[in-house]
Amino acid sequence: MKRSNNGGAVGGFVKDDGSFLGESVIANKINNMGDYLWGEEGITLDDSIGSNNSWLNTDMADDQNVVFVWTKTVDTIDQVYTQRLLDDGTPRWENPAKVSTVPGSREAFSLVKSDNNAIIYVWIDQRIIGDNNWFAQKL
Repeated sequence: MKRSNNGGAVGGFVKDDGSFLGESVIANKINNMGDYLWGEEGITLDDSIGSNNSWLNTDMADDQNVVFVWTKTVDTIDQVYTQRLLDDGTPRWENPAKVSTVPGSREAFSLVKSDNNAIIYVWIDQRIIGDNNWFAQKL
């Protein structure tokens, strides 16, 4: 969860509905009064059937953009996706963008904002067992 430009907060969570169909990634924004700005149910970023979503990160790219990044595990392969939402909750892209779909185990995720508001996603990637490497991707 991050502080938003209106004194509220923006964040998300992974929702498991218990149906074994997969987990949904949900985002929401609240104002300084605690009102849900993107509806009580929030905005679904990913609800792919048969996938397990985890490691959700968020950051404010600037006053008008929020960046979410998460890992989706499909058939034991970790994949990293991202989506930008405008201040009103409108997705910047029609579908979440793939950051990395190379097979491997990913961990220690972090979002870093540069001086010019660029968002950089950093993670440890174990593409070969026992060989951990750091990777970074500008979003």
